[in-house]
Amino acid sequence: MGQHTIHDETSENGLILCQFVEANELIISSTCFEHKHIYNGTWNDPAGSTVNQIDHVLINKRRATIVEDMKTMRGANCNSDHSLVRTIIRHKISHIYQKKQKYKLRWDIHKLENKDKKNEHQEHITGKLKQIERKQDVNEEWINIKKVILESTNEKIGEQRKERNQDWYNEECQIAMKEKNDATKQCLNKETRKNRKEYQDKRKVATKLCRKKKTEIWNKKIEEIKGANIKKNVRKFYTEAKETSQEYQQRNIIYKGDKGKILTEAKAILLKWQQYFQFLLENEFQTREK
Repeated sequence: MGQHTIHDETSENGLILCQFVEANELIISSTCFEHKHIYNGTWNDPAGSTVNQIDHVLINKRRATIVEDMKTMRGANCNSDHSLVRTIIRHKISHIYQKKQKYKLRWDIHKLENKDKKNEHQEHITGKLKQIERKQDVNEEWINIKKVILESTNEKIGEQRKERNQDWYNEECQIAMKEKNDATKQCLNKETRKNRKEYQDKRKVATKLCRKKKTEIWNKKIEEIKGANIKKNVRKFYTEAKETSQEYQQRNIIYKGDKGKILTEAKAILLKWQQYFQFLLENEFQTREK
């Protein structure tokens, strides 16, 4: 462990941690960087009078040099008496450049379920088609029709955008979270019983409101799935069911050889990287010569 800790005596749990670190050839990185005591402490007692460093980050000795800095983020509102510990690491190998896939435009077709919106869209297309000049060539006529449909759809229907928590995180939730964050900053600047009580009350209100909004939107989605199933709308039923049950999936980085075979050994992957960097250097030299 390092020299930058905020306590002089180690408890029994601290000794057990040190034994675990020594047995597995690890380093307690959170004690290796010099900061003020307020940025080293990770836990506050309920009374707010005692600060201690009981949350640590361990790393293998061979990879200890990739850690550049580590400190406690006091301003992060985690709704806990433990503070968030941030670690800055340096990546030694960057991700290989991949050709970006062409963006696929998706229209918000759910708006067409409204008859008024659908009729307005059709009338807008009809009005624009009457204004354009008719062409004798079929291909030119099709290009004009396609252009009119895309422009009208962009103006009246719009593109489908999926934002995080857009279905339940409304203005009411934003106000409650802002009040809670303001109370948190006030408590950090001057920790008194009044400020801590106000922060706890604001936190309860914000948590309760967000939980209520989430429950309401989940019940609404379930009713929409049931309605789509009753109306035999198979596409909407499976789309809504998939979005509801979908979980986060980590992206796997796959390296392939010259013949398209997936590389699994470390030496083969490093050789592939070496060939890629050599290719970049050759191109750069050729460009400079030109």
